[in-house]
Amino acid sequence: MSRAGLKVGDELPVEIGVRPDWGVLQGTVVEMTPGADPLSHSFDVKVRLPLSEGAELPTGVAGRAWLPGGVRSAITVPIDAVLTQGGMDLVVVRAEDGTARTRVVSLGPSTDGRVEVLAGLEGGETVLRGLPTVPPSGARVEEIGHPGESAAIEPRSAIEPDNATEEKAGER
Repeated sequence: MSRAGLKVGDELPVEIGVRPDWGVLQGTVVEMTPGADPLSHSFDVKVRLPLSEGAELPTGVAGRAWLPGGVRSAITVPIDAVLTQGGMDLVVVRAEDGTARTRVVSLGPSTDGRVEVLAGLEGGETVLRGLPTVPPSGARVEEIGHPGESAAIEPRSAIEPDNATEEKAGER
């Protein structure tokens, strides 16, 4: 039976905290509990370590194993495309007709200047970046800048975009 994508015989990288001089060892899964603990939602896994002759670990020493993770697609946008207003996270997209449309989004983790959008975008939309405030819905926006560069966006309203740019909401 498989839990978290693991099965007996799988290899896992393992690090023993009290023996950092050993580095990362390749352990082998030798035993797993048949089901998860209903309170902690966890399960026990026993891993055999390839210790050299004479190397010993006292009973009860803990280590850390890295479990394999799956790969998934995620919609991400630049962090500077997210505005917060009234406690809500918002992203302004440029509609096909050249108008601004504000979307309420749910955000996930961020890394490398980008943040994952869990809900509110479909992917592939053009998002406005660096806006000082949310433009009125339906405000006309047009590209300004040089081809091949990150295009600046200028809403046709009372809002002066401070280095606003557009970028496609991308998948990572």
